[in-house]
Amino acid sequence: MHTHRRGSRWFVMYAVTNEAQSGGVATPERAQKIQERLLALGISDREFHERSGIDRKALRRAANGEPVRPSTYTAIETWLHRLEIEAGIVEPDLPAGVTRVGDPSDDLFAVEVYTDVGVLQAVVKGQPKDADLIRETAQKLIEGLHLRPPAENGA
Repeated sequence: MHTHRRGSRWFVMYAVTNEAQSGGVATPERAQKIQERLLALGISDREFHERSGIDRKALRRAANGEPVRPSTYTAIETWLHRLEIEAGIVEPDLPAGVTRVGDPSDDLFAVEVYTDVGVLQAVVKGQPKDADLIRETAQKLIEGLHLRPPAENGA
């Protein structure tokens, strides 16, 4: 808390922080996924930096499970998705975190959703043109489960 006087008035300022503002969050599941995706692309952190402009140290921290801002995870994952499309690893009409499951005629998609309990995956039926709706549906399904981190569950 800081106080400041202006004329005859006193102002009180409270420093409000959260994990994202005070240095970020560590997400081991996301870190492992970043490592796996970089390995599948066969690119170094230097090449990733050259293509994306994302700081190599930030990439290494995220890939090692050290705290980074959620926006850093998002930027890294967005660039990984772009590079995966270029490399033909993922379908260009599917958003990041959505992959086709099984036979293409089944129209089943796995959707990764990042939650307080980690990375969860939902399998949803739909058409590739509805990929955003598929992601939204999976997000709602998982949120509807009202899952809590293990520490809150008593585990």
